[in-house]
Amino acid sequence: MDGFGSHMTYEFWLYAKNNDIVLFRLPAHSTHLTQPLDVGLFQPFKHYHTEAIDGAVRAGSVEFDKLDFLAAFQKIRAQTFMESTIRSAWKNTGLIPYNPQVVLSKICRYSEFNSPS
Repeated sequence: MDGFGSHMTYEFWLYAKNNDIVLFRLPAHSTHLTQPLDVGLFQPFKHYHTEAIDGAVRAGSVEFDKLDFLAAFQKIRAQTFMESTIRSAWKNTGLIPYNPQVVLSKICRYSEFNSPS
């Protein structure tokens, strides 16, 4: 979870504590760099979802509605949420194995790219 205040209430913390859930807070407004789902899983999910839509259109479908999505979801999920993809997502955020330089190097590149000339 990111460090945004409304995401961390006392009740939530207490629930996690009472259920042996370890909370891992990320700095606010940084999840595009530090959240494994954002970094390594949502993009492949979108890719396979687009492939499913393209396949439906090529097969003559004029729309891809909720039922079509649910029918395709199991395959999309299996293609996306593989152990190798999940491990890669954690590695590419620098969380496991712990390597803060992964994120810091991205911040430095962004800063250089957006600095005034």
